[in-house]
Amino acid sequence: MIYYFIPKYSEASWGIGMLYQHVDMLQRNGIEATVLHEKKGRRLRWMKSELALTSKDLGSFEPQPNDVLVVPELWADNETLRRVNCRRLVFVQGSFLMLHQLRSAIDY
Repeated sequence: MIYYFIPKYSEASWGIGMLYQHVDMLQRNGIEATVLHEKKGRRLRWMKSELALTSKDLGSFEPQPNDVLVVPELWADNETLRRVNCRRLVFVQGSFLMLHQLRSAIDY
């Protein structure tokens, strides 16, 4: 399974919309993918979507070792996400933000 981490963010954001679009494309092509919200029960009020969602408290998220967690560049240095026991990828949309956020996450 591929999980796209969606941070808590109440403002409309095309960056988050792009994460949803990636999951939608993967699902339409037969690849198991879902969005993973930071808080259980969270849904984006500003975006309509029929995607399969995984809604959990991030602290209780327990992926399988073969799973992949996709993390936005602004969250690459988050300690909780860095401890998740699966393959992790940084999804870079703002390359100017990447180096600053990955400063202490060189083990990604």
